[in-house]
This record gives sequence, C-alpha cells and structure tokens, in this order.
Amino acid sequence: LFIFSFASPIEFSQAIPSKAKVNLGNLPFFQNSEAEKLIVFVHGLTGDPEKTWTFEENGKSFFWPQNLAHSDPRFKNSDVFSFGYKSECGPTLNIREIARSLETRLNQLLENYSYKSLSFVAHSMGGLVVREFILSRHQHLKAQIPIESVVLLSTPNQGSGLANLAKWICNNSQLGD
Repeated sequence: LFIFSFASPIEFSQAIPSKAKVNLGNLPFFQNSEAEKLIVFVHGLTGDPEKTWTFEENGKSFFWPQNLAHSDPRFKNSDVFSFGYKSECGPTLNIREIARSLETRLNQLLENYSYKSLSFVAHSMGGLVVREFILSRHQHLKAQIPIESVVLLSTPNQGSGLANLAKWICNNSQLGD
C-alpha cells in the first residue's frame, strides 16, 4: 500500500517538461533519471487525467502525480504517468476497450523504457479499468513486468445505483459494463 506525503508542493503552473521518447499525446508523463518503477494514475467516470488529480485553492494548483514524481524523495526511482480516456455523456469506449487503450499506452512506454515494476492509483471507474487491464490485458504487454501495488479509491466493485440511473439518461457504454 502506498502512503504519500509531500515535502514541498510544486504548482501545476510550474510544470516540469517531460523528456519522453514516445508520443503520449497530451497525457501527463513525469520522469526521473533513476526510474525503475512506473506509477500509473487512472481517473474515473467524467474524470480527466489532470483535473482528477489536481487540488486548486486560492489561485494555486497542486498536481499530485507531478509532485509525487519530483518532490518526494521516496519516489525518485519512479516515473509517473496519468492515463486518460473519454468519459462523458454520449458514445464512448467501454471498460474493456479502455483497458486495451491502457495496454497500448503502456506498450508505447515499454518500447523506450525498462521498468522493474508497475503500480496503479485509480479513482472510481478507473479502478474497474485497472481491474480489467490486470485480468485481461497485462499478459499482452511487450515486457512482462510485475504489478507491485494497486490503490483503488472509491471503486464501485459491486456496481452503482447511480450508474444504473445514469445509463438511462446518458448514452455511455461505460455505465453498462
């Protein structure tokens, strides 16, 4: 289990540019030169790879994945990636397709970086995506790296009554998975 604390917060506006050798689009990826581990953040329903993990107060922003990668010495051997997918009303990928997309992004990283372990931090439906990835997609990674830890925050493992109601209102295939 991860227990996080932050030595000195970095404001999101002071973003440290990624030196990624791979095009991850606009998905946040933070590197450390000594990285042996990859920590992947996965947002939930209606979430976002940046906004879900950002705390804003008094005009200042705190982006948790970035701070973890660059301010906490316990994670100096970890790269941090915040995976994202479309999650809103209207046609979207289902959870299995999102897990496949996560596999594709991780394979892009594994073509250029060698990691000894993989960890996940997931919120809400992101936990369902991570579970699907572990059960059906992890074995398809180009490099077989062990999953060291998984932190699930408010994951609806038994379903959600609100999701059942929302699927009648919003045409989103993620709500039916």
